[in-house]
Amino acid sequence: MASVEAASSLVNELEQSLESLPLDSEDTPVGQLFVPGSWRELLNLPIPGDNRPLQAGAGNTETVIIPPLDDGVSELDFTVVDEPLLEEEEVVAAPATVAAEAPAPVAESLMSNLVPINIHVPEDADIEVAELAINGYRLQTFNSGPYSYELDTNMLTEGMYKLTFTVSNTSGVVSAGSLDFEVILQTLAEDGPSTLAKSGRESRENVSGANRVLLIDGQESPFELAFSMTDGLRLIQPEEPVVTPAESVLDILRRPIHNLIPEPVWQSLTTPRPREASIVVLLMTLSLLPQGIFTLYWMMYSWNNPRAAEQDQAPREFAEPQLSFTALLPARHEEDVIKDTIMAVDRLDYPEELKEVLVLIRDDDEGTIAKAQEAIDELGKPNIRLVTFNTGPINKPHSLNIGLREATKDVVCVFDAEDEPHPELYNVINTVMLRDNADVVQSGVQLMNFRSTWFSALNVLEYFFWFKSGLKCFTRQFHVTPLGGNTVFFKKHWLEAIGGWDEACLTEDADVGIRLTLAGAKIQIVYDAEYATQEETPANVESFIKQRTRWCQGFYQVFFKGDWAKLPMFTQKMTAIYILLNSLMQAAIVLFLPLGAYIALTQRVPVPIALLSYFPIYLLLLQMITNLIGIREFTEAYGLHLPFLFRLRMAIVYYPYQLMMTVAAARAVYRLVSQNHAWEKTAHSNLHRQGQIVQGRA
Repeated sequence: MASVEAASSLVNELEQSLESLPLDSEDTPVGQLFVPGSWRELLNLPIPGDNRPLQAGAGNTETVIIPPLDDGVSELDFTVVDEPLLEEEEVVAAPATVAAEAPAPVAESLMSNLVPINIHVPEDADIEVAELAINGYRLQTFNSGPYSYELDTNMLTEGMYKLTFTVSNTSGVVSAGSLDFEVILQTLAEDGPSTLAKSGRESRENVSGANRVLLIDGQESPFELAFSMTDGLRLIQPEEPVVTPAESVLDILRRPIHNLIPEPVWQSLTTPRPREASIVVLLMTLSLLPQGIFTLYWMMYSWNNPRAAEQDQAPREFAEPQLSFTALLPARHEEDVIKDTIMAVDRLDYPEELKEVLVLIRDDDEGTIAKAQEAIDELGKPNIRLVTFNTGPINKPHSLNIGLREATKDVVCVFDAEDEPHPELYNVINTVMLRDNADVVQSGVQLMNFRSTWFSALNVLEYFFWFKSGLKCFTRQFHVTPLGGNTVFFKKHWLEAIGGWDEACLTEDADVGIRLTLAGAKIQIVYDAEYATQEETPANVESFIKQRTRWCQGFYQVFFKGDWAKLPMFTQKMTAIYILLNSLMQAAIVLFLPLGAYIALTQRVPVPIALLSYFPIYLLLLQMITNLIGIREFTEAYGLHLPFLFRLRMAIVYYPYQLMMTVAAARAVYRLVSQNHAWEKTAHSNLHRQGQIVQGRA
């Protein structure tokens, strides 16, 4: 009856306690429960602060072994340690239902088995008493912080354990938190550590020499724990070590200009803008791909279409001379070359009565006039005349229009002041015009001094590919012919029909070609290395940039003039746009490299766009390879020696050469915008007159 009455009293007390518990209050922390001490004792629950130990045996030297959760052991086991503990040491443990004391300090010989447990609680926490236990066995009771304990791992064996930290505040409210961990046993064998695969009582036998490894979530971690009334007990994650990242390429490149660029500007330049970068890369790639592909197409046209190339070769047999020719030689400040050129034109093997040479010089150019007159006097032929003038703009098209008015023959042709035409050239043109009923014939022109400067070879190959392949492609495939500035032959009445050359245009040759196409003239291309007119490259970088600037600016003038838009076919219009604006597109490819490098170093774009962005670079490399192959074709065609490793030098200077043309294109845009149309003349010095011997037909 006494037990029934005690149970009834306990139930009543519990009901009263539960009725007073604010279960719906949001202020009640998770895990807290007010437990009256009277029925805690009846339920045999451990009471925080209760230090009454369950003695394991007074004065014995046995270490308590706390069984793991899955061991099934219901009572304390004792295992004798090989080395006895100090006499003053006392190690006790108790099940959760009975408070147990933590082991006494461990002997120095066992210090290696100690694992510190540190529990961090908030500074403002209301804690009257706290208790630390493993699997219900009390390790230590704390009346104040710090809450630290050194756990002797010899008390543990293989298996799962639960570390519990219980606190009670001044109001008697109890809160607890727990953390599961695993213990594995390792022994040091001769061949290295090995793990003991035992469980239960068997795992606790003969393991006094085993090393205990404590794992939290499968990882060996220090027992640095945090406890709060709301979150319970949790592991404090160790801070990641601060690793100083290795210097990027951008950091290395930044060093020389670090003091030149203000930090805000640098930050703005390096701020990630993946969307904008992707748009820029995509637009540039899609616009440059067609340009690069088409450039390779016309460069390789003659090699890919050998039959078409053969049709444009010079005839093997010449027709009887019928057409008469007037050669126009405009010159300004060409005293170094004009005499040799007059002599070369006079050597053209054609009946004298069908030839006429007009040397066109402005009357203020006394040096060139004197040299020209000297040549004329030496030859003593009435069909070679000096025509001087002082009217109009100082440029080539004005001189040509004066010569057109003075010409008396059927065909008008143009030679530059440094040209070296082939002696049979008139016979070639006479035959082609009669055979094909052509109104205009563009013959080949070739720069020769490919070893004079670092850029000469690439300049030479531009002419080689343009006249051997490009003009044929444009004329045959797309019916647009950008005529060259010399070695071009017009039936006089066609020039008169279109009003001659445009004196305001810096590329009068390209302009007259488009206008003659619109007028319906039949234009024919004839190229043969044997009959190509030979010229020289500019002597230095400054001369090259000025010459290329004039060409680019002239092409832009023709574009804005708009005659190309009157061409009837769409393919003609697109081809004309390519020819006139190609210098800008080529410059864009060159600028694409540093821009692409900047985006690659500072931005992140989607992988497909990043892969696509390499295509313009690949095309530029293919163009370079085509040039490296072309230099062999050129030297073989003209019987020249190609030095060993010469192509390696070409590869090294290829990009600087492209940069030089980019400068010329930018300069041309500036001159066009600023309305500066002055003619920048290219100086000549007879570098090409070295007696090259042409090896057969190209």
